[in-house]
Order: sequence, then structure tokens, then C-alpha cells
Amino acid sequence: HRFDKEILGGQKPEYFDPITFSADFHQVKRFYQDNGFVHSQIDTSINVRSEKEMVFLTFLIKEGRRSLIDTIVYQGFENLSPEIINELTLNKQIEVGQPYIQNKVEEESRRIIKVFANNGYVNVKLVTVDARHYSSTDNFTLVFVFNPGKRYTFGTISVEQDTASPQRIDSTI
Repeated sequence: HRFDKEILGGQKPEYFDPITFSADFHQVKRFYQDNGFVHSQIDTSINVRSEKEMVFLTFLIKEGRRSLIDTIVYQGFENLSPEIINELTLNKQIEVGQPYIQNKVEEESRRIIKVFANNGYVNVKLVTVDARHYSSTDNFTLVFVFNPGKRYTFGTISVEQDTASPQRIDSTI
């Protein structure tokens, strides 16, 4: 695999720095972990060519098997209306059978919070997201735990005319 500057810290090639190289290694390892390659193996080599004043760096990556999502559990949906449950099941960012991708799990959390908030649960809390990796299947179970809190609704809406304004609002508006 070839990595661009963004993945490896955004630096243009200049001088070799072993600390930056170590940080780059950990960043690449994290990238693979966050994308479901929990058994990825990354080997590195440093080849110094002093006569050319150059350093050749190599990352040898063995991805291994990619872990999938085999179970998704949502807690905190128990006492919701069917309309809200229906909205929560639409436009999911993750599905069973898809590869485990950390960013998608985070997007799913944000999507659910938005649905709650747009339906009056303004104090909704994401208690936890537990990504459990099982060595027996090499896959993930995701458990989202939400505390919706109290649901708020609008009361009676009334419109009052500003007495200082010469414009009048039609009552049908």
C-alpha cells in the first residue's frame, strides 16, 4: 500500500527523524485497527545510504482478515413511540455484515443523537459505545447505550402583536 502525506502526518519529505518515523508507524497501525484489520502486521525497515545522504523507509503491511460487524445492539430505545423507532431505523451508517470501521460507528452515534434531539429529547446522552471483538469469530458486536432523558414538547403557541410596530400580522399567518 502507498500512503499519502495526510496519513503519514502531512509532512513533505525533508530530513529523517526517527521520532516522526515511529509516530508514523503507530499512525499506520491505528489506521488499520480502526478499519477492522485487527490482526494487521506492519514491519518497517530503515535503509541508510550515507554516500547519497538518503534514507529509504519501508512499511511492509500484511492486512490479514478484515473483521465484520456481526451484531448491533441498541439500548435506550425501549419506551419510544413507533414513529421515533421507525426514524431511528432509517439511514443507518452501519449494518450487520459490513466491515468494522471506527468512523462509521462514530457517525452512527451522531445520527442517533440527532434523531433523538429532533424529536424532543434535548438532553439525550450517549452513555457508551462498546465495540466487542470476539476472537472466536474475529468479528465485532457493537452495543450502543443511550439515555434519552425526558421528552420535551411545545405548549400552546400564541402570537402577540408588537404594539410599537405599525405593521399588523394577519391572524391566519
